Amino acid sequence: MKTHFWMFCSLLMTVHATAQDHKHVLFLGNSYTFSNNLPVMLSELALSAGDTVTHASNTPGGYTLAGHSTNSNSLELIEEGFWDYVVLQEQSQAPSFPQEQVEAEVFPYAALLNELILESNPCAETVFFMTWGRENGDASNCAVWPPVCTYEGMDDLLRERYIQMAIDNDGMVCAAGAVWRHIRETDPTIDLYQTDGSHPSAIGTYAIACSFYSSLFQKSASLITDDQSLSADDAAFIRAAVDEVIFNDLEAWFIGGNALNAAFNYTMDSGAVVFETEPGAGVYTWNFGDGTTSNETNPNHTYNTAGTYEVTLTIAHCGQTVSTTQTITVETIGAQEIIDRNNIKIYPNPAQEFVTITGCPNLPIAISNAYGEVVLRLQSQQDQFSLGLENLASGVYYVRIGRDGDVHYKLVVQ
Repeated sequence: MKTHFWMFCSLLMTVHATAQDHKHVLFLGNSYTFSNNLPVMLSELALSAGDTVTHASNTPGGYTLAGHSTNSNSLELIEEGFWDYVVLQEQSQAPSFPQEQVEAEVFPYAALLNELILESNPCAETVFFMTWGRENGDASNCAVWPPVCTYEGMDDLLRERYIQMAIDNDGMVCAAGAVWRHIRETDPTIDLYQTDGSHPSAIGTYAIACSFYSSLFQKSASLITDDQSLSADDAAFIRAAVDEVIFNDLEAWFIGGNALNAAFNYTMDSGAVVFETEPGAGVYTWNFGDGTTSNETNPNHTYNTAGTYEVTLTIAHCGQTVSTTQTITVETIGAQEIIDRNNIKIYPNPAQEFVTITGCPNLPIAISNAYGEVVLRLQSQQDQFSLGLENLASGVYYVRIGRDGDVHYKLVVQ
């Protein structure tokens, strides 16, 4: 039986229908995440801003990423497979240790967990929860590793290593530790720590929860109206600090970097237009404005009539859809191609090392994989020729012949 349980409250359920955004968040960490029930506080703050967080967590005291990589509860939660974000928080000291130790004991498990997350949650993003230096440095390791003898030294190392984990794993950072540092430098009277000088106080967790809200929803913390147990002035100060450090500089923490981008360029040659965009995940749909479409990532298209056309690229991935439209003017028309489908033959099919194509002299040929990505382009020179397939992996491919790609064959490469 699973030992985790879902955290819901009646208020959350009653306003779910009116919430602006709904995120599913899994927290894998230790007592830093468990203190003051961070996941619940995040859901309450998000609710006050009109958004909803569904969450689960596994936070055994002192746990490491290595521990989570083999913990049955953590693995079962990852495998549930519907998370928008999975938050990874390492043991509080481990990322600040010497580089070679971190490379052996931290980075490999961040990578392993990220792989497991994406296997079960292809649309999820891994979030690295940047923690903070201890209030007066790490006294227990100061003698053997002097850089952690001060708060600033330990905090610098934590920041560097969490950023590196995000870079290595194409994830994002929730920069709670950077927010703490801004608060400490701006108003030292605010006590973010419990008496142990390590774990967060109530106001410390409030700063963390606001940081997560701004990071996960990509919204200003000023939208939060729940002050929890803080004074109105302290709560407003914390939210302003989060905006200063995180919301006003999302790119610094790799937030939003995986958003879909449908921007495209094009070049034109005698009526033939080559469209180019940044390849990535998702389904690409081009509408060329003349009644024809394509699902290639970077298609070629020939217009039969000069004129002005509205070209739209739409990309759909993981429940998101973005579109971009450009107006292009075609002044010259490409030569019309007369293609007799009955004369075209592609054999053998399935093929292995090569394929023979007949019946399409002097025509452009594009071969696309199952994702619509063009993997090979060529211009036929004669009525019959052989094409080597040694650079193509086994799989299903689609052969389009002619500038408009109107002749379409399915090719299996074994």
